[in-house]
Amino acid sequence: MVTSPIPTPVHEPWFAVLDGGITRCDRHWSQPQGYYADYYRCYAPGAGQAVIHLGARSWRLRPGAMYFIPGYRRVGYATARSFTVRWLHFRSHLLELEGLLSQIDTVRPWPAPLARRWQPLLQRLGEIRDGPAPSLAHALQAMLLDLTIALVGPDLDHQAAHPPDPTSGGAALLERLQPAVRYLEENYLQNPPLARIAALTGLSPTYFHAQFTRLFHLSPHHYMLRLRMRQARQLLAEGEWSVREVARQSGYANVFYFSRVFRRYFGLSPRQARGQAAGLP
Repeated sequence: MVTSPIPTPVHEPWFAVLDGGITRCDRHWSQPQGYYADYYRCYAPGAGQAVIHLGARSWRLRPGAMYFIPGYRRVGYATARSFTVRWLHFRSHLLELEGLLSQIDTVRPWPAPLARRWQPLLQRLGEIRDGPAPSLAHALQAMLLDLTIALVGPDLDHQAAHPPDPTSGGAALLERLQPAVRYLEENYLQNPPLARIAALTGLSPTYFHAQFTRLFHLSPHHYMLRLRMRQARQLLAEGEWSVREVARQSGYANVFYFSRVFRRYFGLSPRQARGQAAGLP
């Protein structure tokens, strides 16, 4: 077996826990056609029955089991009467993990040993919306890392054992897109239009968007958002500027909109992120 250590982030946790809780759902919760979500979900069903729809396939959720629900796809769900679920929404801050997780296109039951190990922690998901205690936040990071390794560990091993062929189409595409990547990294605060970015590669905006997303598993928009959010979190951690000034330096004229975007991305407010960096409770 090939070992393939995942790089440890310096300024961020591995995952952004966006939301979570323990909810009793009735038939009004059902949305068979579903909606597009740019995050991943963990479901641990309790009493009752529910079905998840993804493409042409459906999965019946079993009480006592735990499930990974893919992100960046339209997912539908339904219950005939009611059911209780412990749930968690999250993303990964690491491009390597985010790219691998985004390729999963089926509902995955957690391996039984993992489900048993983390069941007690899931009983505490109702505490998330009140602002999780540091002990809970750290435990959730450990749980999500455990899950992610179970889901994509073989892919990480395969990547380490089979490094990309420099003559492959992927390498050629990366070289073709490099001018756009450099431009994004230098101009992400201005949020440049797609047509201007695509022109640097000689590709049409539509084709460029598709190829960029295929290569990085993030759209150009989300790539720039990631850069802005990383800068914002670093500025907050330094503690030298107000939230309004951090918003401005991160490309947001409206501090309230910035705060909403920041909370959705990291799962906590800018002020909470500053307190976390300073070691405050």
